[in-house]
Amino acid sequence: MKTKYLHPKLLLSLLAPVTIASTTSISSAQETPNSQTPEKREITPDESELLKKGNTWSYDVSVQIPDSVKFESSLKGEGERAKNSVIYKFEEIQQSTGLSEIEALGRPAPIINIYIEGKLTKRQVLEYRGGSLLYYGTYQHDPKNPELKKGMISISPILLYNQGSKSADKWSWSATGLPEFQFRVEAKGVDIEVKGNKYIVDKIQMDQVNQTTKDVMQSKEIWFAKDIGIVKEREKNYTQDGKAIIKILELNSFVNMPLIETIK
Repeated sequence: MKTKYLHPKLLLSLLAPVTIASTTSISSAQETPNSQTPEKREITPDESELLKKGNTWSYDVSVQIPDSVKFESSLKGEGERAKNSVIYKFEEIQQSTGLSEIEALGRPAPIINIYIEGKLTKRQVLEYRGGSLLYYGTYQHDPKNPELKKGMISISPILLYNQGSKSADKWSWSATGLPEFQFRVEAKGVDIEVKGNKYIVDKIQMDQVNQTTKDVMQSKEIWFAKDIGIVKEREKNYTQDGKAIIKILELNSFVNMPLIETIK
């Protein structure tokens, strides 16, 4: 595959998390057109332990920006100089708020609030069913109008992880006007140490590919631990001069706690 270069204007979205999948934001929440529309049927709400209300993942995140890319940071701390680049570091917290009614799906589904340095930035719609992690889309958070649901919800989810998959298994997801998401299982049941903690994980490779040119727009390595979720990610977005913006996310802690928005 060829490498596609990312225009610098798109880089501002990097500090808002793309923990699971990067999607195109549109003016209002709507369903994504797919080549085949699934038949409507009664589906019981997700009651998995993984996404239950109060589950909270705290991550250390670093984003390395090449000097050739114009970038204005809104983070509290200044970036650290590295060879031909600047590295920004910050804390990201993801917390399940439990089930909320999702109009596009016609049923409740878990919503994951995502905070950057304590500020709510996005709300992701996920489900975990039968060992499969399903991503339906993201609402962008508008602090001036917090009830506004601005983003994209797909009635046909992206399969991010399948506990029953085998090493070298592949699958993909596509929709009109969006990149194709290509997945493959790199390893199953391997040991990894993250921030001093040891996990047994499955490693997944995800590539976003332009459906017309077949150029790779983004590549991502994901380490997923059973009953915990994502413990590490390494994401690369490619710049116009052929270099990569590198984002690394590492799990600090996973606990169940009161909702952040209710803490005084």
